Amino acid sequence: MHARKALLKGLSPRQNREIPELQYDKVYRIKQEFPSLEIILNGGVKSIPEMQQHLSQVDGVMIGREAYKHPQFLLDIDQVLFDQPGPDRNLTDVVRLYCRYMEGNLEQGVPLNAMAKHLLSLFQGVPGAKLWRRHLSEHIHQVGANVAVIEQALTLLQEDTADID
Repeated sequence: MHARKALLKGLSPRQNREIPELQYDKVYRIKQEFPSLEIILNGGVKSIPEMQQHLSQVDGVMIGREAYKHPQFLLDIDQVLFDQPGPDRNLTDVVRLYCRYMEGNLEQGVPLNAMAKHLLSLFQGVPGAKLWRRHLSEHIHQVGANVAVIEQALTLLQEDTADID
């Protein structure tokens, strides 16, 4: 359930993500009135403490936009929320695993840009991240592009900074 009413006329998509105000209290009230209904809150959640606060009122929380902009955000969720070990913290290793996945999809005709555009922000805050983004942006759309584009982009990052702590 989205915590913001979408206004279909007069606002750009960006404005519609900011106007009107988020109304978490209305989502909470619906959950209270219909406790057997599974309510997953969507809208504006940007941190694990915020997730924890919402999870005390609803059954789940969506974090799509924040995860897309700052993928490292996902690294601590398993440990903090579920007391489970998190994923591999070496993002270079994660990218190489993803390359294997992409190779299989490339063989099925899925273009590289459909899979790799989501990697643009992965190394945000890591030395070489700007070069990483530029290389991907310039090459993933080319006809016949494959995972070699990703491997080339990885060489632009500083090896010792690919671990996110």
